[in-house]
Parts: sequence; C-alpha cells; structure tokens
Amino acid sequence: MPQRISVAHRMAAEFSSPLELGHLNYTLARRTHPTDIAFLDQQRSVEVLTRTDGALLALFSDQWRLASIEREHPHLHLDELVSAAN
Repeated sequence: MPQRISVAHRMAAEFSSPLELGHLNYTLARRTHPTDIAFLDQQRSVEVLTRTDGALLALFSDQWRLASIEREHPHLHLDELVSAAN
C-alpha cells in the first residue's frame, strides 16, 4: 500500500515553504458586483473575496444569513454559481 503524503508535508519538505491550512466559517457563495462590495463587507457573517479569475464572491455563514440579506436588500447582485457542464 503506497504511503500518503499530505500537501502541507510536501510543501515543507520539498519546497521549504511550510503552510498552515485554516477553516473558513462560510457555507455559501454568491457572485456579486463591485458596487455591492462596500455594503456586503459591513454585514456580519459575510465576506467578499476575489477569485483568481477576477470574479467577486460574497461568502455567507449559512443559508439563513443569505436569505435575510436577500430579503432585506433585494437590489444586491447575488447570483448563484453554476458548475461547468462536461
């Protein structure tokens, strides 16, 4: 049986670049618009990040937080992410 080597171990051993993986407390993501960043960044349990392709993602702690913001602020751009079809 081959031995499994973790990514963290390989980064430290092979590249002398130790890393630490952390857990983010977000469960949902929606694509958003640049005009909505300032407002979303002020909300509790919400964070906006930029994906490597430049897309802006609003991250939400849970479905209830997302539903509350969508209900109270229907003008926000919060588009569902769709996976690519193969």
